Amino acid sequence: MTDFDRIELPESDFYFGFFFEGECIGFVHLSPETAVTYVIHINIVVGFRHLALDCAKLFYNFALNTFAPNFQKLTSKIPVTFPDVYAFAKKCGFKEEGLDRKSILRDGVLIDRYALGITREEIKKWVEL
Repeated sequence: MTDFDRIELPESDFYFGFFFEGECIGFVHLSPETAVTYVIHINIVVGFRHLALDCAKLFYNFALNTFAPNFQKLTSKIPVTFPDVYAFAKKCGFKEEGLDRKSILRDGVLIDRYALGITREEIKKWVEL
């Protein structure tokens, strides 16, 4: 039995895959936070990160046109130890909304996480760029 055999995925969560030439190169995981807000986690395989902004645009178009009609905002909390992920989120239009202090344990040390968010209207503007 592998670790994956034991994973139970919540029915309320949503997964969106990115494929390039038939190969999965990344995914988005969304969890409802409120009736109108979803927490987003995105992961692009290292060798395909040059396509990350294209993947974000594809997902944003899907979110605006197909996803839950009540969705109004995406949020993310990024550990301060991942400056590349923070920079990517900012390139994708996310705005700083604060700091979640001492909220995650890494190698025995409590670290902060950046709190970021993007509204539906901000996504529409970003996609048009």
